[in-house]
This record gives sequence, C-alpha cells and structure tokens, in this order.
Amino acid sequence: MSVQDSIDKPDCFVICGSNDLYVPLYAASLISYYNPSLVICSGGVAHTADGLHTNWNEPESTVFTRLIKAACPRNAVVLEDKDALNTSDNIRNAIKITDGFRLFRDVCFIHKPFMTRRLRLTVEKQFPALSCRIIGSTISFDDYAKTVRDVDNLINIIVGDMDRIMKYPSLGYTERIDINSDVAVAFEYLVNNGYNRHTLTISIP
Repeated sequence: MSVQDSIDKPDCFVICGSNDLYVPLYAASLISYYNPSLVICSGGVAHTADGLHTNWNEPESTVFTRLIKAACPRNAVVLEDKDALNTSDNIRNAIKITDGFRLFRDVCFIHKPFMTRRLRLTVEKQFPALSCRIIGSTISFDDYAKTVRDVDNLINIIVGDMDRIMKYPSLGYTERIDINSDVAVAFEYLVNNGYNRHTLTISIP
C-alpha cells in the first residue's frame, strides 16, 4: 500500500489532507530541509460521519497549514486548498492553483504512508501527463500506531484503503494492480473479523 519515491531537490510540495496530524509534522521536517518555494496544503471538510472524521470544525488544509507554519515559519510560501474532498481533488486543485506546475521542475506529493500507493494509482489513471514524486513517512506500523488514539479505527481505515485499491479501477478512479495472494488473504481475514467499517458498500464483480 506504500510507495516511496526518491527526493532530489523538490521546489513544490503538495500535502494531501486527512485526519492524520503526523503528515504535516513529517512534511514540515522536509520543508525545513529542502526549502521549496511553494507548499500547498490540500483538504476541505471531507468526512463528518465516518472513521476519518477530524473533529476539527475547520478544513484539513487550515489545520495542516497552521502546524507547518509553526514548525517552519520562515520557509516556503504556503497556500491552502480548502475545497478538496478526495484524492482526485488534491491533485486536480493543485494543478489548477499552479497553472499545471509550469513554474516548478520537481513536484512532490506527501500523504499518509498507507495512502501513497492509491495516490500513485490515481495519478496514473486520471492525470497521466503529470510528472511528480510521491512520498510518505517510512515509519513502521507499530510506531505509526503509537501516533493515533484509536488503533482499531486505524486498522479499519487501512482495510478500507485496501478495499478501494481493489475496487476503484472498476469505477475508473485508479489504475489496476495485481494484489499479492498473501495480502488478499489478510484482507479477507480482517474484513471477516469485523474490520469493515471503512470498506465500500458497493459490490464489484
């Protein structure tokens, strides 16, 4: 579920919003080190009644921007995209804000570690002309779990993201990939044992 591109000299970071505050803190460390000329925090109020609900009462981008500016206030210009409600919006709106990234030579998207694969598959399917790097923290699951309050909810979210990787290609949202048999068995085990609160309600043959 994770991809990790190498980083050279990124001059634009796009931080994809979520309920995970570890993402902007990780991004801030990269921003401080690489000093890009532009940072876009992308994310609106996308979830209000599921496991991804933030309880912030403000857009994800606003919260992310506040944390990033506090961590590296003298660094890059930070813009907010408060309208993005999903991964496609994160990409599409960033392209619009930057006029196709035409002034940037090295664009890097940052997301939750287990969301980077789906982000890559979304780019490949819906934005094939976009050249970008995709990264997330290389933190282990055990250490990542220590950053959240509800590990049970985290597992439900990860299972839901795996469900989307498998089903979204049939809906035209992402490119299709082969699923390792061990992964498929683990997925079915978790779903059958109650970790299905974030899975899609649709059935795809």
